[in-house]
Amino acid sequence: MIRIHSLHDIKLTIRDKAGKEAVATMTLSNGFATMDYKAGGDGIAFGKTANRAGIDCAMLMRILKGVQLMNETTSGGYGCADWYYNNNGTQQKNGSIYAASDGVHVKAQTGKGFLDGTWSGSLSDRRMKRDIEPIARNIIQAVGEVRFVQFRMSAPDYDHEELCVGILAQDLRNAFARHGVEDKLLMLGTRKLNPDDENEYYCIEYTHFLLVRLLYDELQMQDFNDRIEKLEKKLGI
Repeated sequence: MIRIHSLHDIKLTIRDKAGKEAVATMTLSNGFATMDYKAGGDGIAFGKTANRAGIDCAMLMRILKGVQLMNETTSGGYGCADWYYNNNGTQQKNGSIYAASDGVHVKAQTGKGFLDGTWSGSLSDRRMKRDIEPIARNIIQAVGEVRFVQFRMSAPDYDHEELCVGILAQDLRNAFARHGVEDKLLMLGTRKLNPDDENEYYCIEYTHFLLVRLLYDELQMQDFNDRIEKLEKKLGI
């Protein structure tokens, strides 16, 4: 006979026909175990004992061959994974990460999020580049024509009351068309909101856009200064 007094305390009692019995007790701690299987086979744990369904890992994980997120219902399809954060002992869904045909997408549960304590850089060594030329004038003019606006989001999963600022992708697309710009400098693209969404939506890569916008403003300022100098010469100032 096995009596379970708590989650981890086990008491084993063996009794023969004569009424004699032997008792043994043991405690199963939730401490370290290199690998442990949950009773019933629906759970496995690394670095701890398995006490719930699914996979738990309490050790540092190093993935050397990459990760594939696959949709088990579609051959060759893409999968989606959710991430959670612990809040006072409770777990709350915070967002999802999924792979699509145009790359990997990270989506916050509330439609917004941030990266904290991170650093990123782009390879900028001249030896790794070719076809180096000044930025084409028509690209600069197209970017300079796009107006900045304020707006509120109407899409699902976003804060519909929060006031945002930025540009509209269609405005940039139309400016490129007016100036005959074909190479978008990675500024303008499309993506799906999730793998099952049939629609693709425009997105802006603001880093490239703002760099060219700064160049446009610099050229405008230089042109303005040149005009002032010409006027000063005419006036003899």
